[in-house]
Amino acid sequence: WLSDTIWKILYRTEAQIGGPFKTLMESFTNAEKEAYWKKLYNHATPQDLLVPDSDLAATIPEEYRQITDLQRLMLLRALRPDKIVPAVTQYIKNDPKLGENFTDPPIFNLEEIYRESPDPWTPMIFVLSPGADPNTELNMLADKEGKLTNFKKL
Repeated sequence: WLSDTIWKILYRTEAQIGGPFKTLMESFTNAEKEAYWKKLYNHATPQDLLVPDSDLAATIPEEYRQITDLQRLMLLRALRPDKIVPAVTQYIKNDPKLGENFTDPPIFNLEEIYRESPDPWTPMIFVLSPGADPNTELNMLADKEGKLTNFKKL
């Protein structure tokens, strides 16, 4: 039920990390424990089931009930790499030293950025993510400031 790639990652996790993962391969081949791993693997949000207070908490194999949050991420990365981004995001949000400031993008207020600009000759440089397009906001601000005719984009 697991691909060869996932088996190899699980094996490397057991071999290279050890500690709580020293019997990982055995756990996946144990008939009693295998049911939990299959549910976890097939679940839409497996990152929610790895935590001790989840719906499947009673079925988490004993040796994995007390692992740290970081170790849970390592296990999720081995089993379901497609779910690691939302899991890491949640990990950072829940961390008291980091929190949402490190996961939520700041609110983009072009007018405020323009007002804070030291002089009109300082260029504004935008680093955009795919799909982001500030052209509408730029044009509206230039029009509001009466500078649309002098507005240049590179």
